[in-house]
Amino acid sequence: MPDAFVNVTVESERTVPVERLAEIDGVADVHEVRGTCQAVVELALDDPNDLQEVVTGSIQNVPGVTGTDTLVSPTLADHHRPTERPITGPFVKEA
Repeated sequence: MPDAFVNVTVESERTVPVERLAEIDGVADVHEVRGTCQAVVELALDDPNDLQEVVTGSIQNVPGVTGTDTLVSPTLADHHRPTERPITGPFVKEA
């Protein structure tokens, strides 16, 4: 199961850098799509802490990429979920 999906927006729909995205460490697959983005990148990470570096340090630096939107799988989200303190705020109802 992929750890995350990254929706990638590029400058021109005619030049989606699929091959270049596929060369990045941690990328399991790249799908060229039509819609609000031009590619969906599947990530399978050896270390969940590498997510930020893969997205901001690699994917966003590919020539032609103009934006990304990252969707994280529940397993990766659980890895980053703080357990020491309860979630609080104006929209959290007291039990």
